[in-house]
Amino acid sequence: MHFRFELAFLLSKHSVHSLWMDHEVEAVLKELQSRDITFLPILLEDCDIPPSLAIYQLFDMRSGVEKNLEKLTEVLRFTPKIDFEKLSPQTFGQLVVDLLQKLGFVNLQVKPQQGALAFDAVVEFRQKDPFGAETREIYVVETKLYRHARADLQALRQLAMYAESDPTINKALLVTNGNLTSAALDWVSDAPKATGVPIRVIDGTELKRLLLQNTDLVSKYFSTINLAIFDLA
Repeated sequence: MHFRFELAFLLSKHSVHSLWMDHEVEAVLKELQSRDITFLPILLEDCDIPPSLAIYQLFDMRSGVEKNLEKLTEVLRFTPKIDFEKLSPQTFGQLVVDLLQKLGFVNLQVKPQQGALAFDAVVEFRQKDPFGAETREIYVVETKLYRHARADLQALRQLAMYAESDPTINKALLVTNGNLTSAALDWVSDAPKATGVPIRVIDGTELKRLLLQNTDLVSKYFSTINLAIFDLA
């Protein structure tokens, strides 16, 4: 039996200025990530949000407490439904495609898996620079669904090889339900120097966090009826 846990952390002026927050929070977040524990920061009063928590969905209890309690309850209700092991690799890939579109990626081009430099898709992300001009970043994307293993160096190196081979690619993105091995984590940190291409990894814990901000996708992909439809497709 696979148990899932959530950890709520109360953010206040006192907690964010504590020695624990200054020196240990990043290590604790990495430990929670490795144990697949969902982290839920709850904002109680005006205070400086630590940079390490900036990527998380905050439940703001400073105003509209009832509304935010409903959001928190919804997340707690949807968290146990996210079970990547119930998905096929094809369904997992489609889930990632839908999520990327929700996050603002455009011009997604699905690519066939052929040869040693196989990958899943190329997508584009547009944003404005500080002067108002539009910038475009082209990502090569690979999805990896693991059953009983962590994402390893092989998938990352293969992705980097393709990104290097195409001068139009700016970045590489690996989306996986697993967590990276320690060797893979070190390699990703050094990848921009070694390959010239930054590699972004969305691991299982971060993927779950993003899905909890888009609960319609959780309903679509993790309900019993829909899973049966996807598996027969």
